[in-house]
Amino acid sequence: MKNLEIANAKNDGVDFMRSEVNASNIDIRGAGDKGFSVGEMSNVRIDNAKIYASEIGIAVKDMSVVQLENSQLIENGVAISVYSKNWRFGGPGKLSIKSTEFLKNSVDLDVEENAEVNIYRNVDLNVTVGDGLVKHVH
Repeated sequence: MKNLEIANAKNDGVDFMRSEVNASNIDIRGAGDKGFSVGEMSNVRIDNAKIYASEIGIAVKDMSVVQLENSQLIENGVAISVYSKNWRFGGPGKLSIKSTEFLKNSVDLDVEENAEVNIYRNVDLNVTVGDGLVKHVH
């Protein structure tokens, strides 16, 4: 999936369930719920995305894996949330972040217990909450 613009979605901008997707050049503005909702054991690579003024920029849930690179999350309520929604999938998701900017979000990263986040180069987070594992990898 590439070269997509979504503005003022009433709910989720893009919703993945049991999906294998490479998403690039995606611009999501003003999603009423999540810019990207990634759940149900999906594996999604997001490259060069801009998620602006959404309730949650990216939700990673239910054993999904997200690789986020070269992106911007701006003025979201929560930029990224990693959590478990449906007990049937056995736990929260995993996330890796590279070369991504977080600007003016209320919370940059919310990580539930047992969730795992790896932060690589060129990433500065201001507000991180939750009990999950956040590792800075160099």
